[in-house]
Amino acid sequence: DCWQHSQASKLVHILQDHDDEEDYHAMFMQQALVQAGFQAKIIHGTEGLHWDNRGRLIDDENNQVQTVWKTWAWETMLEQLREDATGMEVAPPIRTGYPEDKVRLIDVLLRPEVLVYEPLWTAIPSNKAILPVLWSLFPNHRYLLEASFHLTPNLIQNGYAQKPIAGRRGDNVKLIGENNSMLDTTDGQFGQQDSIYQQLWCLPQVEDQYLQICTFTVGGHYGGTCLRSDSSRVIMGNSDMQPLRVLRDKQFFEQ
Repeated sequence: DCWQHSQASKLVHILQDHDDEEDYHAMFMQQALVQAGFQAKIIHGTEGLHWDNRGRLIDDENNQVQTVWKTWAWETMLEQLREDATGMEVAPPIRTGYPEDKVRLIDVLLRPEVLVYEPLWTAIPSNKAILPVLWSLFPNHRYLLEASFHLTPNLIQNGYAQKPIAGRRGDNVKLIGENNSMLDTTDGQFGQQDSIYQQLWCLPQVEDQYLQICTFTVGGHYGGTCLRSDSSRVIMGNSDMQPLRVLRDKQFFEQ
């Protein structure tokens, strides 16, 4: 329903990384697009994308790229932008190249003529650097945990989580308990990023599994829930997806 009320072109290109979890996301969205009456083509990385002799971005079947749905994090594109920038540009170095030039992620996602789902502004709330800002604006709010760009005496005393500001899927997280005891730590690809420090609030444990309830939206409204679990305190990309059944209160109490 959301796609049918969107401004997407008839053909939507789905951009994803080489990742099993993103395979499932991409195939799910491809199915939704087809059911909505669109054509959908999955692109891994930027493979199969190139420039025609007019400098337009096209796929390997000569379809022009006009609408993109992506699993890529905006931070990945921003990292590429930082690597390619010299500090002298007045605008991002986006290419409109010759047929032999390689297409980069930034050449796709930052093109004015390409409509990208999701919008660029989501890079702000998805970055954990927003958490200390929120805490400074709304200290002690019941929906927030104390967060800071630096360790505070309160965090050191009561325990904290150290998280990379743009990390994903539980990579490079440290959980420190009272008296500076190490509760859990993970490796990953975000070890070079700046970190934030957040009040320790461990996930609930059922039997030998720590559980995390994840919700998502569709078209700005609640769209569903999934249940992730792991024997460690940090939910990661390879953590299990558990069966989840939702009951009305009346059904629950009758059982």
